[in-house]
Amino acid sequence: MSDYLPQEVVIKILARLPPKSLLKFRCVSNSWNLLISSQYFISMHTQETILSWPLAAQTDHIIFMCSRAGRREIYSVQNDNKDFSNDRDVKVEYLYCAYARTNHRIAESIFLWNPVVKKKVNLPVPQATVEYLDPHRFVVGLGFDSKNNEYKVVRIAYVPRGVEPPIAEIYELKVKNWHRVHAEIPKNCVVSYTQLQVFIRGNVHWVAFRNTARRDIKMPILWHIVVLKECLAIAEYDQHVFRKNYHIWVMKNYGEAESWSKQYCIHLEEGPPMILGSRINGDVLFTTRMNELVSYNPVTGVGKTVDLEVSGLKNSFHVGTYIESLALLVDGEEAEERL
Repeated sequence: MSDYLPQEVVIKILARLPPKSLLKFRCVSNSWNLLISSQYFISMHTQETILSWPLAAQTDHIIFMCSRAGRREIYSVQNDNKDFSNDRDVKVEYLYCAYARTNHRIAESIFLWNPVVKKKVNLPVPQATVEYLDPHRFVVGLGFDSKNNEYKVVRIAYVPRGVEPPIAEIYELKVKNWHRVHAEIPKNCVVSYTQLQVFIRGNVHWVAFRNTARRDIKMPILWHIVVLKECLAIAEYDQHVFRKNYHIWVMKNYGEAESWSKQYCIHLEEGPPMILGSRINGDVLFTTRMNELVSYNPVTGVGKTVDLEVSGLKNSFHVGTYIESLALLVDGEEAEERL
């Protein structure tokens, strides 16, 4: 085909193909291998993916959880299909699959992993970890900067005893280094660090509280933040003696405080769950105190336990949208299934 079509036409055609096919096409010829493996083509392919999403891009909802086997942590990634089949277990110490997780005891153990190209990038130790050797709380978020066409990791660290404002740092894959962000973050602000971030509309979101009466965004009293049907949502737990209800609010129009609307009310007998997000079929996924995964139908009001064959640790479940890409193909190193 490349003998009869102009080079620029061939490149445009290839840029619209799925990553798994492109990885195979590198074996066609040396020129195709050099092209597909170049930063120029990877950037073009990423832009095509963004423009075609959600119509043509290969988008999956994945369920991510952690369990233990001896002294090792086993991370499982499962596709959100009807029966949660085609799962794959990845046995590593700390896994970052299209989003960032944190380990609050070892702040420097952060790396990104792309399961399609089977490459990973180990991030250097953040500067805040070097400056403050004492244990400190922090949150990590992964997002994509569409203007500069690169992935960035955001880290907010709360230094011991709260004597200073939190430290915000950003890691850029192109620069390969952390740099301090001089943003106004009140030192009395407490981010909910027991859950992962939410990335939507080009922004990374966390749940945060202040000791003062003022809030950055008007919202009801909340438990945590999730994404439901591509909308920002929060969950509020009503823990009274005679009723245990979980209210889910959805921001129908992003950024408009007036658009918060109560969508669901889930009645539970065993205490507050952890809302994870929504499935492709519209069900709401949450975990119970017994660390069971439940798929809840908000229309019928019926929930059923999902058998994943692997029990997740407390607060280890996460649901996210995964879009296949060629990210880390050039910059990453081979990621083994067992490290």
